[in-house]
Amino acid sequence: LLTKPACHRQWRWDQQHWLAGYLPPTDQEHWRRQLDYYVKLAKELERMGAQAAQIDARSLGARFPIDELPAELQPIAGRLNDLLQRIEQLFERERRFSADLAHELRTPLNTSRGYSEMLAEEAPPGVREDLQQIHRSGRHLLDVINAMLDIARIEAGMVRVELDAVDPSAVAAEA
Repeated sequence: LLTKPACHRQWRWDQQHWLAGYLPPTDQEHWRRQLDYYVKLAKELERMGAQAAQIDARSLGARFPIDELPAELQPIAGRLNDLLQRIEQLFERERRFSADLAHELRTPLNTSRGYSEMLAEEAPPGVREDLQQIHRSGRHLLDVINAMLDIARIEAGMVRVELDAVDPSAVAAEA
């Protein structure tokens, strides 16, 4: 309610008229200071909300500046910073797990593919087609694993991705 500019102007107008007309001068100054302080807190919360909206998977290292905030907001910012730290650690563990899993799967898969290819060369025709299917399926799995590794490398910042404009009809024509 206080963060919307149009509502804020209306609220400020109501506040000034209420203070001027219904309170003795000493009370008016006290309440004016109180209301100004709450307006300051509302602006800080709005700023924190805008900062939180900018945080995504690539900027989980961002933290709220606790020392710059009013004392009432410091515990909230501290808890948010702790939450961001835990989320950042979870993302890092997930990235490491994906990369490790992909590496662990590649070795036995390449061995199976090589063995099925070797057997297919000497196998009778009926068995050869089955071994070739095993080999093709292994190739497909290897492509999926390599894609997982690529994603893990991109997320870890080891590979830079450049985006280019693409003509969808040209891509469809190639397929």
